[in-house]
Amino acid sequence: MSLGPAVLCPGGQEYQECAPVCGHHCGEPEDCKELTGCVAGCNCPPGLLWDPEGQCVPPSLCSCQLGAHRYTPDSVTMKDCNRCICQERGLWNCTAHHCAPQRAFCPGELVHAPGACLLTCDSPSANHSCPMGSTDGCVCPPGTVLLDERCVPPDLCPCRHSGQWYPPNATIQDNCNTCVCQGRQWHCTGQLCSGWCQASGAPHYVTFDGLTLTFPGACEYLLVREASGRFSVSAQNLPCGASGLTCTKALTVRLESTTVHMLRGRAVTVNGVSVTPPKAYTGPGMSLHRAGLFLLLTTRLGLTLLWDGG
Repeated sequence: MSLGPAVLCPGGQEYQECAPVCGHHCGEPEDCKELTGCVAGCNCPPGLLWDPEGQCVPPSLCSCQLGAHRYTPDSVTMKDCNRCICQERGLWNCTAHHCAPQRAFCPGELVHAPGACLLTCDSPSANHSCPMGSTDGCVCPPGTVLLDERCVPPDLCPCRHSGQWYPPNATIQDNCNTCVCQGRQWHCTGQLCSGWCQASGAPHYVTFDGLTLTFPGACEYLLVREASGRFSVSAQNLPCGASGLTCTKALTVRLESTTVHMLRGRAVTVNGVSVTPPKAYTGPGMSLHRAGLFLLLTTRLGLTLLWDGG
């Protein structure tokens, strides 16, 4: 039996079980301050940061953001009367002179609104502290946000998925559901999709969400259980050979009041009685069939199990 794929992460990222909750993007300080703990997910490898293009880069290659413009590392620019240098991690280091008020000049479609945040497709809400460079008073007209160099209605903002940008009304397939990009967010159909998990080898496991696990425990393990307890599948692993590895010796399927026991090298039993497939049971809505090298168990509840005999 073959292993399913591992979690795929975009842009050179890798799956981490315990990654910091902040400080892994260009433009973010390394100190998380009051934010502690960790989360599981896709993140850049240690020593790299996620840049605005969704790629993992060394901190020394992070660009700096000032207003609607992006500057390469070591760039020097003026913010009012202060001189700013783009430093490592995409952070600005500016002098702290008190600047006299200047006559406002806003480029392109931007208008002057002192104290307002520059809203963009990446940050379309003002319910947060304004990033550096967005409080110079130049903002998009009311009802619009900045996309590249243009001010557009929020409905024209793209959506992000797996490190890629998709234009409005673009569709993607997420399992059995179709998702449409509308107003920076994916709106998906609510179909209930089937899922699968796998146990194989010495032993290896693939979970319903695609994670791959390997551990040589010699015990009985619960593989899956329906939330309300209508069915469950457990596996019994025992040592095999002198290498210290374990192999699956038996599977037990509990379907309401029916128990199916599959033992390596032995006949299948249903509620303790040996049976020879094909066999159908109208009560629990279950059937047993041979499918090539596998024993196939199906139920009207939607559970399907393939057992290769261990």
